Amino acid sequence: MATTSARGSFGPGVLTVVPRSFALAGLALLVCSIGACVTVPEAPPLEFAVNDAELRDPRFERVLAQASEWLAKDPDLHVLIIGHADEDNSDEYNRALSLRRAEHVRDRLLGPGLAERLHTEARGEWDASDEGSDEAAKARNRRVELRFFYPRRCEPSFDASFLACEWSRVPAPAPEPIAIEALDPPPAPAEPPPPRAPPPGPHQDFRGPYMVGIGGYAISSNEYLRQHARWGLGAGYLWGLGSDFRIAAGLNFDHLIDVGFLFPQPDSCDPFCGQIDRSRIRVVPELRLGGARGGIWSWLRLSAGLQLEHRERLFTQQGSVTTVTAPERWSAGAVVGIGPGVAIALTRHLFLLLDATVTYSVSRGLEGTGWSGAGIYDVGAGLGWMF
Repeated sequence: MATTSARGSFGPGVLTVVPRSFALAGLALLVCSIGACVTVPEAPPLEFAVNDAELRDPRFERVLAQASEWLAKDPDLHVLIIGHADEDNSDEYNRALSLRRAEHVRDRLLGPGLAERLHTEARGEWDASDEGSDEAAKARNRRVELRFFYPRRCEPSFDASFLACEWSRVPAPAPEPIAIEALDPPPAPAEPPPPRAPPPGPHQDFRGPYMVGIGGYAISSNEYLRQHARWGLGAGYLWGLGSDFRIAAGLNFDHLIDVGFLFPQPDSCDPFCGQIDRSRIRVVPELRLGGARGGIWSWLRLSAGLQLEHRERLFTQQGSVTTVTAPERWSAGAVVGIGPGVAIALTRHLFLLLDATVTYSVSRGLEGTGWSGAGIYDVGAGLGWMF
């Protein structure tokens, strides 16, 4: 049978040998193909000095030479050149520095026909290989990585790179169509909740009861111009009609204390002129018409009421004889006034008040008979409280 096989006859012995030859050939082809499988090259990272974008360490010259050799031998091989930086400096600066490092390595590898196979990427400090913050860790992070790949085919191998390459080539499943008619109709929009009143701010809007205390200065024009120190109290209720209009009704009490003449008197004044006390007490209902906005309330004040005017006794002196010509008394009268004013909110309840009033008063004469009139001009400032 061996002779027959050697001569190439097709006897039974040859039929037995032929299948063994095919098996050996297939095994040899498998071993050969496994030995000839091309794996993706790997290169160590290239380290740079601080704030430097040029590769100066001679140890890495061989890495660049080896990478150039791989690219020259395999026209399908590409390389991604990734620049990195350490954590010092700002993110913008580190990203620009890592880009310059990647471009420097690309220029070192660039050769004929390699421009389209060299790709650069800058990651700055955001892809550190060593999370430490010491100098050794920073030195390892100042690097450029060379990642070789095949963009159009996957070389057969039994490592993770081949599996990842093959997996990336699997197309993503198409999304299942959604049956529009099967979807539930969208819920009807909910009715908006009723508007809520805004929370109270630092300033009130001047509505409701209030109380004020005021002090100021006044001038009256009886026989001569006299000065008065003014103090008073008031209370009332403030209504808001619409968004801005305000009307207030209240009662005001004030006392004008005589502090003397406004100007020096001529010699013709009677000896008693300087001793005529013109102190006044006024109790007047009032009406304030105005508006309020942005923590400010302004008004025109109308007032009319009663007045008590105090006068000291009048006397004459002739030698050692003193004659009283008019006794000390309080004299009743009436008073009307008008004037502007403004209030400025300081807190939700407290406000500052400023006003001015022109008043005309009527009272009994010096001798107790007849009536006399006088004008009073006063200004004041005070504090008020809204309840």
